[in-house]
Amino acid sequence: MDFEIVRMQRSIPDEMVMEVQFIVTKMRDDHYVSIPLQAIELPKKLKDDPTFIEFQDLTKQNVIDWIGEQLGSDKLQDLENQLDAKLDEAINPTVVVGLPW
Repeated sequence: MDFEIVRMQRSIPDEMVMEVQFIVTKMRDDHYVSIPLQAIELPKKLKDDPTFIEFQDLTKQNVIDWIGEQLGSDKLQDLENQLDAKLDEAINPTVVVGLPW
């Protein structure tokens, strides 16, 4: 499961990230699936908090870690299960769309 960070909202002047929007994706063989845009709000941290990271020093992995912390293991597993179900359906479809002519 991969996270594509789409947008981050931050406050000024403290450069505190307040919200992260992301898409969750997964690929198996030649099949790619995704779960539409998700968003999380982040708890406010003070600059003297030892876990505070300056905006310009953030990495994608820092933000992905925040997403995981906010969602929790149950929600992360639920997203993984949804992606796996979508991949299973893409690889072995049970429904097809089309016209007979």
